[in-house]
Amino acid sequence: MPVSCFFAITVLLILWLGTSGALVLALKRIRSCPGTTQSPAGLLIDLASERFKEARYATMRLQEVADIIRVGLLEIEDGSTRRMNKTAGEIFSRSDEVSIRLNQFLDSDTDNRIFELGTDIIRFQRLGEIHGKKMILIQDVTESFTLARRLKEKERLAILGQMSAQMAHQIKTPLAILSGQAQMLSRRLYHDSKLYLQAQAIYHEARDLARQVSEILEFYRRKGVHMERTPLLPILERLQERLNRLGSTTKIMIDCPGNLLAFTDGKVLGNALFLIGQNALLPGLQATRLKIWADKEGGRVCIWLKDNGTGIPREVANSIFEPFVSTRDEGLGLGLFLARDLISDLGGEISLEPVEKGACFRVCLPCEDDPSA
Repeated sequence: MPVSCFFAITVLLILWLGTSGALVLALKRIRSCPGTTQSPAGLLIDLASERFKEARYATMRLQEVADIIRVGLLEIEDGSTRRMNKTAGEIFSRSDEVSIRLNQFLDSDTDNRIFELGTDIIRFQRLGEIHGKKMILIQDVTESFTLARRLKEKERLAILGQMSAQMAHQIKTPLAILSGQAQMLSRRLYHDSKLYLQAQAIYHEARDLARQVSEILEFYRRKGVHMERTPLLPILERLQERLNRLGSTTKIMIDCPGNLLAFTDGKVLGNALFLIGQNALLPGLQATRLKIWADKEGGRVCIWLKDNGTGIPREVANSIFEPFVSTRDEGLGLGLFLARDLISDLGGEISLEPVEKGACFRVCLPCEDDPSA
């Protein structure tokens, strides 16, 4: 039922109830007056009483319908709540702050107002006033607002994807030139070992950056993944090498059985683990050690990445995988979001594990002998 129709029906039923009650009182007064005939008045009183009962029954049905569609109804008289349906009672039982917000709403001149109470978002709306009684609608709109925020985030991500694709096209050519020139320069400096190594480092960094740019393009184009039984140890060794190239002083250790296989896309998994691992190397986290290990757990293959840094604040721990959530002022908050998205494409899961110090992420993937894989 549309909300506007529901409001109209509510007002009509209130008017019906008030009119029927007033008619009953008026006819009773007429009947009590001397000199009036009893039979017609009695008939009118009986008729009005029946209509009044029908109006009360309709009001009860209206409250039942309101409970079904999770809409609260309040009847306010002289600043006090005289009547409320079940849904309204449930909303008020959550917190004493709901009553405080109701009083603020009644003192205001607005007919529609929304309050954010912790994780809940409550809406108040005036329906009208009958014989000094104010009818107020109260509704929990948390789900609607959450959906609207997610849609807004998706729009921002779509814009970010378009910008990334445009920037990637513009950056790829200069990177290719830089990589080629660095490689040619290293050949000329072959006899000077120090300069040769520096030129080789420039070549490798430019090549890796060009590959990452291509991966961004592939991510937004959604070409899909190539799943196969893949050894995990070479993936973790390449991950250790990539993280060491970032120039951090954090010691990176890996531990993985050589025969451990997972049903996955090695390239996509490596990119996802890199997005997770690079967070531990940020200077602000003060991590001196990053340990990465893998093993079987509960019929799945799991990979843990644990550092001994300052950890993740509690206020963002529950939303750390959401887009644009970051522990750094200069961060975009997309690294872990993209990592979760990539791991989801692999049929896996990622979670933040509770630890005494630092941060620990667990990535679980389908096992190589998993029939569902």
